[in-house]
Amino acid sequence: MEAEKIVVPVEVNNTELKETLKIAKELNAELEKANLLLGRLAGRNQFVDSEELSKSSSSTNKSNNKLRTNRFV
Repeated sequence: MEAEKIVVPVEVNNTELKETLKIAKELNAELEKANLLLGRLAGRNQFVDSEELSKSSSSTNKSNNKLRTNRFV
């Protein structure tokens, strides 16, 4: 005897998915910047421009806050 299949329609909000994807891409770009900066520090033992690092951190925090807000709305 086979189990009865139950199909439940799911509504997907493309706008939210697109916004989440956009935020994920922004975060990925920030991670790449951070990796480059860390590579410079590790490879050449140089100091990173603190202003550049601060801008990167600020942008990442904004993206993280957006993502958290969107996730629970």
